[in-house]
Amino acid sequence: RNVGPSISRSRFIDDMKVAHYVAMFVFGVVCLLILCRCTENPFSEADISYGTGQIRGQALLSDRSSPEAVYVWLEGFNIGTRTDWTGQFQMTLPPPESQGASRGISGVFNLYFYVANYELESSEVVVQNGEFLYSRGDIKKNGDLNGTKSLLKLLNISTLVEPASVTTHFEGPLNVQLTLRATLDSVTVVFPKITGGPSGAILIRTMESGKIYVDIPDSSANPRFAERIGPEKRSWLMVFNLSRGALPVGQYEIIPYFLIEQEDVPAGLLASLGPNIEELGPDYLKIPFKREGGQFEVRDIKW
Repeated sequence: RNVGPSISRSRFIDDMKVAHYVAMFVFGVVCLLILCRCTENPFSEADISYGTGQIRGQALLSDRSSPEAVYVWLEGFNIGTRTDWTGQFQMTLPPPESQGASRGISGVFNLYFYVANYELESSEVVVQNGEFLYSRGDIKKNGDLNGTKSLLKLLNISTLVEPASVTTHFEGPLNVQLTLRATLDSVTVVFPKITGGPSGAILIRTMESGKIYVDIPDSSANPRFAERIGPEKRSWLMVFNLSRGALPVGQYEIIPYFLIEQEDVPAGLLASLGPNIEELGPDYLKIPFKREGGQFEVRDIKW
């Protein structure tokens, strides 16, 4: 009996099984190699979005004034910081467990950039479980904000002091002229009422130590008022009687006391600066302004 064809068919089937197993083995090895390579990131670090509690950014002023001390405030968390002399800032969220939610706060929030006599700016940031989400809202993949925030100037503030320099023995009137001019739309300024005297008060800041003196002018000063300032310059003269020896030798800045109304500034932002910032006193200087002039010197007598 001829069995040759049956043996050949059996060997053929066995060869097919071997080939199948070899193919499966090779396929498995290739898959293993691919998985091993996948433990390494095939993209650069910049292509991956990580969520952390920190962001960075920069704010500049449209008139190229120093961008130092722009106030940056995050709603929802009520935390703020100020820019350095280059306009750079860094903000860090508190730990998620201390945010008042079991897993941290989540949501979309506005990050505000504030200087009293500049237009308010904001960026949108996304927070999930108490951490910023990169590549979401206005945050880039590396944690920087998209672009530089530029704040448009709304009001020029200039102060002229005469005489600008006196000796410690000087006694007499000190003239402080405040000049305001709107740069875009008109701006409303308010001279708050001062208990015990008229409006038009000033703060005198010692440049060396930061010590603050408060002075209220005599009854000839302008009464309390709110006024709309346009593109034409408006000036007010405030006269102060400086007593002999009232100020020690040093360099000073004279700061007229008034407020600027901006309807779009959140109440929480202003409250975060301090409880008494709109009152006449040191806390008023926590409001970020950009002013020109106001320099005043008290010098010693040279015999």
